[in-house]
This record gives sequence, structure tokens and C-alpha cells, in this order.
Amino acid sequence: MRAGRGRQETRQSSARAHALGLAGRIVAIAAGICAVAGAAGAASAGAVVLHLPGATISYLPPPGVRAPQSGAEGNAKPDVSKLLEYHGGPVMPSNTDYALYWDPAGAPVYPAGYEAGIDRWFEDLAHDSGGVQNTDSVLTQYKDAAGETASYDVHFAGALVDTDAYPANGCSAAPICFTEEQLRSEIAAFVESNKLPSDLQHEYFLLTPPGVESCFEAAGHSCSDGTKHATYCAYHGYITVGTGVIVYAMLAAYR
Repeated sequence: MRAGRGRQETRQSSARAHALGLAGRIVAIAAGICAVAGAAGAASAGAVVLHLPGATISYLPPPGVRAPQSGAEGNAKPDVSKLLEYHGGPVMPSNTDYALYWDPAGAPVYPAGYEAGIDRWFEDLAHDSGGVQNTDSVLTQYKDAAGETASYDVHFAGALVDTDAYPANGCSAAPICFTEEQLRSEIAAFVESNKLPSDLQHEYFLLTPPGVESCFEAAGHSCSDGTKHATYCAYHGYITVGTGVIVYAMLAAYR
């Protein structure tokens, strides 16, 4: 489905972040997408939990970049460990994934075959779900207080394209640069305006084209892989909307 707040078209196709309970799995998916999308070298399996004003996220450093041990994010001090710890929050009993491409008129273009390759990766991941082909297909992680088990059962709901115009830059690390707050706002607006699910069974993976960068904060201490302050290849978090929650990941994957 191709969707935007102004139009819709048909298209084929934490950890302490209030501990959604599937943090490790989302980071693993992010690592896979980073590799598929062309990041050089093997993606690190280590994740960093970072506390930002008003949000807590977990991010995956790009290959060759060491995770900061303290305060390199300005006032935020990330917790660095090889494994994310479960702190008792809700878990995702199943998950349906969407690949979300932010592609307004006049924006930088995605490389030929990029979207098809990402979509195929999700399709293959869903195909293997429940089998024995890889760790994502068989593992479970965490149980909540009610005994619900976080599941690696993956479904791919297809590609979404957001045609909303980009906002004014919120950071200066690149000619086109958005802050985490701006990206969260756009994801929430897109999901709500298109009446998409906002619950613990669905995830939205936002992928931007080359040249569209992001930073955790306006000061630009920690930014995506295409900037001189490269800190992350991908990160994930959640957005509370009314009585629901939007689970999302931001992937600065192709650079």
C-alpha cells in the first residue's frame, strides 16, 4: 500500500524503552537490514540503551564505530552491554512488520532495487518464521508478569510509502537532517492518519534514502551513519498514542 496523509495509492510489494520485551529481536532485524542495505562490514550484535529527554531508545552502532561508554551524547549517558536486559515491561506476543519509505516529491531517490531488496528481506524473514533456518525463526525472549512470551513469529504486511513533505531541518549534520523528535512525530502522524494499527503486534521500520540523515538531538552529538558524527546504523523505540503504542525502528541503512 502506498499511503500519505494527502493521498493513497495501491502498491505491490528495552531494555528500558519501557521494555517492549522484544528489543533484542528488533536490533537483530535492524542489523540484518543494515547488512542488506549495503553497510560495509559485519554489523555488531551489541546494542546501546540511550535515555533521551522524553524517550528511551536502543540503537545499533554502525560497523567500525565503538559505542560510547558515557556522556558522549551530550547530557544523556547510554548503558552499554552485549545483551539488553528485560526490566519487566510488556512484551510483543507476535509481530507484523511494515517497511515504511518516506518518499515525498522532490526528495532524494532510493537506489535502484533498494526497496525491492528490503521488501524481499522481510518476506524471506517471514517465510522462515517458525522454521529452523536462523535464530529469528525459532527463539523466544522474555515473559511478562501475565506469563505472555515475547515471540519471534514474524509476518510481513508489505511496504508503505509516506508522501508527506519533509519538514524544515531540525539538525545541521547534513543538508537534509531530522531529529528523533521530528521522526517520531512523522511516524505517529502517518500511522494515525492512515488508521494503521498501534499496538504490540505491529512494527514500523522507517527507511530514508541516501542523503537524508538524522540525529538524536538538534545539537547533533549523535547522528546517522552518513554524517561526521556517525553513531548509529539503526535504532528503535516506541511512541505512546492514546491507549495504544507504536513500535518503530529508524534505519539509516544505505550510505
